[in-house]
Amino acid sequence: MTICRTQMKMVKPNSFKNTSFVNHNGRIYDRLESCLVIPPPRGKKPKAIIKFLGGAFVGAVPEVTYSYLLEQLANEGYFIISVPYNVTFDHEKVIREIYERFRAGFDLILGSELPEYGLSPDDIVDLPLYSVGHSNGALLQVLTGSFFCEKIPKANAIISYNNRPASEAVPYFEQKTNLLLM
Repeated sequence: MTICRTQMKMVKPNSFKNTSFVNHNGRIYDRLESCLVIPPPRGKKPKAIIKFLGGAFVGAVPEVTYSYLLEQLANEGYFIISVPYNVTFDHEKVIREIYERFRAGFDLILGSELPEYGLSPDDIVDLPLYSVGHSNGALLQVLTGSFFCEKIPKANAIISYNNRPASEAVPYFEQKTNLLLM
């Protein structure tokens, strides 16, 4: 089933909640509403946007867990928008939240000037979009792309590896499975 959303709630630029902080390497990260934004270095025009979703639990703080990867991608000229999410087995609910958070963050970026990065909305609006996800974030990227057809990513980078059976990798897997079989 494909759900195409053509209308999204626009967020007024004056409701822009911007929180900047510096990581251990001196890199500036910004939180715009619920998204983490990592632009390319000042003076470097972005070549694409990467929507990033981290793995379960650690994905809530990508600036800590994925800082090296995200910084390297930003240094290569990608404009990173990372969307934190709550872990749940209700995948439909969480992908709707991810989609809405990403769109709201993207709309805020387009509705405001970005002088601290040396960028304007015109530098970003027509950039290609790529999705990168690790572990549970990879699954959610694929599901989001399957449910929503607005601004479909040019490509998905799915990073997932697990060498354990589901009973060890998924908390309470056996208990939940037993409940379903009763």
